[in-house]
Amino acid sequence: MNDNKIRWLFVWVILLLGMAFYSYIVFVNEKKEQMLTKEYRNLATNMKMTMQSAIFQKEKATASIAIALVDHNQELVALIKKGSIPKNYFVMLSKQLRDNTNYKNIWIQVIDKNLHVLHRSWSEQRGDSVAKTRQDIARVFQTHKVMSDINVDKYTLSIRALVPVFDHHKVIGVVEVVSHFNSIAKMFQKEDTHLVVLLDKKYKKILYHPYTKLFVKEYYIANFNIDHSIVTYMQKQDIEALVSEYYVLHNGYFMVPFVIHSFDKKILAYAFMIKNKDTLSYVALDFIIFKWIAFGIAFLLFFIVIFYIYLFKRLKKQKSYYQNIIDSSTNVMVIHDATRIVDANKIFFEFITEYKTLDVFNKREHCICDFFVQEKGYLQKTMGDLSWLEYLLKYKEQQHKVKIVYRGHTYYFVVSASLVDDEKHLYSVVFTDITKEENYKFELENLSIRDPLTNIGNRRYFTTQLQEYVTNSKRYPMCISLIMFDIDFFKKINDTYGHDVGDDVLVFYTKLIQEHLRENDIFCRIGGEEFMIILPYITKEQAEVVAEKLRALVEASREIVPLSMSFGVSEYKEGEEIKTFLKRVDDAVYDAKENGRNRVCVH
Repeated sequence: MNDNKIRWLFVWVILLLGMAFYSYIVFVNEKKEQMLTKEYRNLATNMKMTMQSAIFQKEKATASIAIALVDHNQELVALIKKGSIPKNYFVMLSKQLRDNTNYKNIWIQVIDKNLHVLHRSWSEQRGDSVAKTRQDIARVFQTHKVMSDINVDKYTLSIRALVPVFDHHKVIGVVEVVSHFNSIAKMFQKEDTHLVVLLDKKYKKILYHPYTKLFVKEYYIANFNIDHSIVTYMQKQDIEALVSEYYVLHNGYFMVPFVIHSFDKKILAYAFMIKNKDTLSYVALDFIIFKWIAFGIAFLLFFIVIFYIYLFKRLKKQKSYYQNIIDSSTNVMVIHDATRIVDANKIFFEFITEYKTLDVFNKREHCICDFFVQEKGYLQKTMGDLSWLEYLLKYKEQQHKVKIVYRGHTYYFVVSASLVDDEKHLYSVVFTDITKEENYKFELENLSIRDPLTNIGNRRYFTTQLQEYVTNSKRYPMCISLIMFDIDFFKKINDTYGHDVGDDVLVFYTKLIQEHLRENDIFCRIGGEEFMIILPYITKEQAEVVAEKLRALVEASREIVPLSMSFGVSEYKEGEEIKTFLKRVDDAVYDAKENGRNRVCVH
């Protein structure tokens, strides 16, 4: 073939390549727009679900705080019956919440059976009636049940939990814990998302004392910590039009509206989650587009054989681009075949610091799943008949969590998988770090089962653990014994030395007794000076020995003030109801009291 023909062939190949490339680019751009729209909708859906979950968790946590306030709080019962609660009664609780949780501004209100306010932590006003304005409080008195709701009053939009206060099975009052949307806004800030909660304008007329004093047109802003530029931007928008959209892209912002309803499905407010469009990540989309481009180039290889060397360099460059894509992810991302990891991003090696390269990791470790903790509720190496990767691919619509312990540290991840190469059976596996969120959730759960003074289990924890042991004993026969005790003449100690000394006595002797119990014994404070110990795999004869040892230990201590304790011991009988079991051990304590105190009785 002469030079002239080669030139013409070269020209035709270039023309064909150009036409094919142009057509393919048009096709890819159309697909990209379609996928981008889908990505935006998916992102909006995830943000709405996150908001829904955040509100639910806030309602649950607020209710837990309210229940913890009321649970066996005989002092509060006495104050409600008296009709007077000190101004600073809840100051220490509020400080603990500020110091140890994200709840920086919890309001507490106490209402008596006549629907008069005995205490407001945020206002000096007392004694006013809420009978006409708070039907939800009246409903708690009627139903005797805990209630949670989102409510609007003359101050703000808030999340509320109402808990009845019982005195001998009669409701004598209601404790209301009020939380706000500020902690939810802070949670979104960590994800580079602004949150603006706007109260529906129809409620403006009842806002006599707006808490934030911030408004967008006729809409009250129910949360603090909002960037001034976002407020200015919202002032220029048609709020009613925005609410009707699933999401909005405008002026460099990606905005997702969310309607907030009350318990009875009334529209209360609108939450707008706003991201800067430049911060949105399109890693997955770019990766798919990259695959299409690679496929197009491979398809055109038949027509451009004479450009083999150029194509080779191009593919090498594209491989680098692919690595840059997965390296740009802030999550741990690996490419996995049916048995092992074939590629990983930089974050993977920042987490698995012991290994510098993937080859070293694969030589020393069989699978990343070997790091998974075998614990209920988390993804494990095998899930029934499926491997962990097969399980992820089969149940894509579910959220899967994995717990990993590495070098003494515990981490939690949400893990997902998707197919990236059908022919080579390659899968993209993404591990999103949720360690902080999980630890925060565990802290909240721990607050609801711990006695705040002695730091041992409370009545709720005791009831749950006893039920679990009794249930297990029906499947796997075992001994369960209870030791119940209380401090003799504890009221006299409080009356003589004051409640501060009484608290010191409870703390000191709780620690003293705890040091002489086994690691698997369950030690709980169930009342003012009443305590319970669950002793699994212990007969009542053995439990009596333990109780006598503890009684003598307390009598000999004489720390703070000399005192004694009365102990009751009982062993669970097969088929017995728990309430009968508890009554027997309570009767044993009663006998110890009746027979002179400072002794152990067994029933």
